Amino acid sequence: ADRVARGLRGLGIGRGDRVVVQLPNCAEFVLLWFGLQRLGAVPVHAMPAHRRREISHLVRASGAVACVVPDRHARCDYRELMRSVRAESGPGRPPTVV
Repeated sequence: ADRVARGLRGLGIGRGDRVVVQLPNCAEFVLLWFGLQRLGAVPVHAMPAHRRREISHLVRASGAVACVVPDRHARCDYRELMRSVRAESGPGRPPTVV
């Protein structure tokens, strides 16, 4: 958890920042959750089945500064999904994809 927190801090994520977490049930989810807690950041949970519309809404509504997603899961290319979310977020600070 400490190493995850340090890595997130290195990406500019800090106390009170909101981070959209869209991971399936996996060990990385648990490590990330504890890392966010250690850092004082707020996880904004998203279902792996959520797509562009839902994730874009979560990013806007929460003011998330980052999204954490897998590369691929269940036939979904999350890198492409995040490209469309970032393009939709418009000017300003789009979420960082970790």
